[in-house]
Amino acid sequence: MLVSLPARVPQPALRRSFLPLATAVALFAVYLLTYSGQFHSIDENAVFAVSRNLVEHGRVDIGALFWGAPYFDQGRLGPDGELYSKYGLGHSLLLAPLVWLGLHLPGVGVVQTAVLLDGLATAATGALLVVLAGRLGFPRAGPWLAALYGLGTFAWVYARTLFGEPLSAL
Repeated sequence: MLVSLPARVPQPALRRSFLPLATAVALFAVYLLTYSGQFHSIDENAVFAVSRNLVEHGRVDIGALFWGAPYFDQGRLGPDGELYSKYGLGHSLLLAPLVWLGLHLPGVGVVQTAVLLDGLATAATGALLVVLAGRLGFPRAGPWLAALYGLGTFAWVYARTLFGEPLSAL
């Protein structure tokens, strides 16, 4: 009786599937080393306010967090008299799971958790660049391209913020 062993996955195929993930983890690790865990702009506050109100109250207004003279420019009054953010809803919807985690994990700040979103998005963009380079026939260039993008451009700066650019790049 002959027993056949399961076929091994060829090393290059395994490497191709592991490389994008390893690149994303490496980029995110670098972003964590330079992570501040705080907002750098009032625009970030406005996006965060929508997410927090959505998670805590099921509403998309920002009135509870932003009613006052210096913040009034971050929103517009709706027909119901509530203050709404002038920014799109998509970014706040993507941010909502991290806000929920920050509110429910003990010892973790909600702002510190929320600011991780753009670092994750930028690291994922680096992984996609590795995949794209491989599909275009340049598998060795993929990690270098991702490193150049993730560490040598403004992507690194935006990875530390809560702006929409990293999500647009993704």
